Amino acid sequence: MTPKSLKPLLELFGTLNSNSDLTRFRSDYREVVRRLPDNCPGFLVRAQHTLVDWGSRLDHEPEVVLGQWQALSDDEFDSLPDALQTLLFRLMPKSKFSPDQWRSFLAECKNAKLVEALLKLRLIGKKDLCTWIVSDLQFFAQSAALDFAVRANLLKPNGKLWGTIAESAARSSRLMSRNELLVSVYERWKDAHADRALTTLLSTDSDEASTALLSVLLDSPTSAARFIRFLAPELGRQNSSESAIERVNNLFSQLCVDALTGTNDALRLERAGTAFGLLRLTYDLARFKTDKPELNSGIELTLRKSAVAIANSIAHRIEENPAAPQNSAFVTLRGGEMAAVLRG
Repeated sequence: MTPKSLKPLLELFGTLNSNSDLTRFRSDYREVVRRLPDNCPGFLVRAQHTLVDWGSRLDHEPEVVLGQWQALSDDEFDSLPDALQTLLFRLMPKSKFSPDQWRSFLAECKNAKLVEALLKLRLIGKKDLCTWIVSDLQFFAQSAALDFAVRANLLKPNGKLWGTIAESAARSSRLMSRNELLVSVYERWKDAHADRALTTLLSTDSDEASTALLSVLLDSPTSAARFIRFLAPELGRQNSSESAIERVNNLFSQLCVDALTGTNDALRLERAGTAFGLLRLTYDLARFKTDKPELNSGIELTLRKSAVAIANSIAHRIEENPAAPQNSAFVTLRGGEMAAVLRG
């Protein structure tokens, strides 16, 4: 469906006003809707009463309009073509809602496109949106407004934002998942606090929950490389095989092994191979020991420094340009060799 195919519907609503013959309009509306392609007619038939109400009256109570939007914005609305969603946004009455009405509406909104449209129409401002969210993160934890604000870089990533998302209950299927939102925050949180927050969460969550989060992280090559770059020196400092860093490394490595041996998706294989090769290269160098105890301390120190340097060099290049083959070729080869062994 294109804006052109929706032109008859838009023109029809252009003729609607408080003096229109609503009986005739409804008849014309049904005929126009009947000729539309795809799965839109069913939705538009159900939305007819609301859309006619919006177009035929000059006065609209804010509470009523927001309630009508909540009713329209169901799961089916998300699957409508962009052109039709844009049309519906344009038809929405420009009532004067109070800040509290907008705040409450947005906290319950599950449609990120609607949030974006409201900003484009200047019905709400970015500054107001950020103020509402920051002032009560818990209130917005299950909203599309939070998703949009994170992806649009409107919020400053910090521990409070991270903790609110990490502790939130299961989110609606219409929203970003908890793990997707966490990785989005991590991508934008560019200091060591983010690495430590991610490590803490991964080391305290269940194996299943931590693996699920790492799986989403793996799909973001720059973030995965950055996190491995953080793990490199930490692995060299660990003395206990039960340490938090060791556990995170093992979970991440196992995730990569499972991907390398269990998928035919080329992109997933490349990402897993790169991550696994870098993880193992770092780990091997950080844990290297000779059969001569008197030499181990000096060699270990040198190799640990080498591991950090190698991890920093390769991972930093991957962060800067994850698509460049030369940046991940070596570690992909290393991961590929191991995958061949694993596959037997």
